[in-house]
Amino acid sequence: MSKRVTIADVAAQASVSLMTVSRVINGANAVSEGTRQRVLAVIDELGYRPSGIARSLATRRTRTLGVVVPDVSNPFFSDIVLGVEHVAYAENYNVFLCNTEEDPQREHSVLQSLEQKQVDGLILCSSRLSDAELRQALIRHPATVLINRQLSATDICAVVVDYELGARMLVEHVVQAGRRRLAFLDGPASSQSRAWRQSGYSKALAAAGLTYAPMRVRSCAPSAAGGQQAARALLSTYPEINALLCYNDLVAVGALQAATALGRRVPQDIAITGFDDIALAALVTPPLTTCHVPRYELGVQAMHLLLQQINGNAPASDAVIVPPELIVRASAPQSSRIALAFHPISHLSPLLSQHPFSGGDPMINTNNHPERHLETIPQGETVAFCRCWQSSKFPYCDGSHRQVNAETGDHVAPVVVTAGPPAEE
Repeated sequence: MSKRVTIADVAAQASVSLMTVSRVINGANAVSEGTRQRVLAVIDELGYRPSGIARSLATRRTRTLGVVVPDVSNPFFSDIVLGVEHVAYAENYNVFLCNTEEDPQREHSVLQSLEQKQVDGLILCSSRLSDAELRQALIRHPATVLINRQLSATDICAVVVDYELGARMLVEHVVQAGRRRLAFLDGPASSQSRAWRQSGYSKALAAAGLTYAPMRVRSCAPSAAGGQQAARALLSTYPEINALLCYNDLVAVGALQAATALGRRVPQDIAITGFDDIALAALVTPPLTTCHVPRYELGVQAMHLLLQQINGNAPASDAVIVPPELIVRASAPQSSRIALAFHPISHLSPLLSQHPFSGGDPMINTNNHPERHLETIPQGETVAFCRCWQSSKFPYCDGSHRQVNAETGDHVAPVVVTAGPPAEE
């Protein structure tokens, strides 16, 4: 076994003191350029590597950081870690990545371990500990930044997504698309962001004049398996649900699987939305409507806040609030309504008998008022009715109740209509 090269070996071969070698290693200015170059040449010749332990004793820094996530397999957290690690590497820090597997006891143990390793700083993502437990666990860490968690009555910095805003945007979107029977898979009970999402969900329902139904809100594990299990139970119990908002994209993927297993078409029978906009959201069938969260940037911002604390600088703000962005895809498409010309019910009876309607009573006007031509149906719903375009070009129906081609004015079959692109006005 080869002998470990020490700082004393370097000093002896370079004919300088231990202090001079130390000054060269640490970049101090009190060394002549000639001496510096001679010491560096000896360091390279001997292959000397400074002891991290010795350096940490001298500087009281370990150049290490702890990053704690509840589920390292969740792409949401891996993207955050990537942002943290890139900044850490540029600043000559090493990162200890710790996975708690959504287990509060394991999280507590991990925080104790990082304290014993004397990390210079800690970034804690989506902590599952109670406020009291979290305060106690963080008290001995010299610098801390929380992601998607805020701790009241403390000066601990946080970077959080505006989940309340995101939930409101998703509810407003599906309501504008004609959905009225909403449900919510709101994630794990230990997640603080769950409360923010619930607040946005309930406020948006109230603003839309819809009643909050607690029985249509279910907790679930923040995974595809958790989403599938919860969605299957919820949709089996309440088959009238026509829009399902999910805690995250993984839960939404599980909900898609449950809907398929139950014979529910997405989005025709039920709209499903996710949250986070991980790469998988655009790859599933149908692609998920979701809220985009800049996950990499969350990690970068958290790391910058942490470095400010480590370097003794007070951050400009204790909380950075990051707004999400609504991303509309096929699982819950934009509102798309078509104008229908309503005609006497006697005209429709033969057509209804020729084209049976499945899925409930067809939407028909029983009041015999042909002038009521602006009634609409949500995209994906089917009606056994004529589709007469009410526009300046075709302000009429010739009684044949066949579909009118908006470009040519020609009448074409069929009669049974599924709402698609909006009519030209």
